[in-house]
Amino acid sequence: HGFRRTQREVVRVVRICDVTLRKRLNEFSDTALGALTTQQLETIDLQNYGEAADPPSYSKNRLLDAQRLRALVAPEQEAARQAREAEIKSLKVADLRLRLIELGHSPTGSKPELFARLVEVTEAEQVALEAEEAHGCQLSYREPEAASAEAGSMLPPPPRPPPDDLDAEVQQALNAQVFVGDGPAVPHGTIGSSGGGGTTSTA
Repeated sequence: HGFRRTQREVVRVVRICDVTLRKRLNEFSDTALGALTTQQLETIDLQNYGEAADPPSYSKNRLLDAQRLRALVAPEQEAARQAREAEIKSLKVADLRLRLIELGHSPTGSKPELFARLVEVTEAEQVALEAEEAHGCQLSYREPEAASAEAGSMLPPPPRPPPDDLDAEVQQALNAQVFVGDGPAVPHGTIGSSGGGGTTSTA
């Protein structure tokens, strides 16, 4: 954006160590977006890249979160599956055939065959329902970003940063020095008179 930012300044803003920053930059350089130029990154619509635009560390953490979530809900899903099987086992042959007809499957066969077929159909429907719910959660997660992209809104350019910290430190160091004639600079506050002769002494 037309102004310089050093690694030290970035570290101080995002509150991470320089090792982590270097690691994230190396990860980004290996992605498809890392091959783009600065001008291309400023002009393209990242929404067109979808999940490919996500940082690798972010995608990895989302995968770990999903695995932890599945581990947490696994006991509940297993209990629900056993409850469905128990309910189906309690049905009579006529009820099993009626349920299969309602689901659009063949009602012929013995009771064990009807039971196995109904369990398989029920589990398939449950898996499809869970996948649809997961997809809905993902859409709702990305909905604010998508709405912003559809509206054509773009983030305003960042405010121009204050003067460089290094310049401020140099200026502060200069202000702490006093130049006497053509002689060397001495620390501020150490100039004084001794014996009325007007000589310069240092602490």
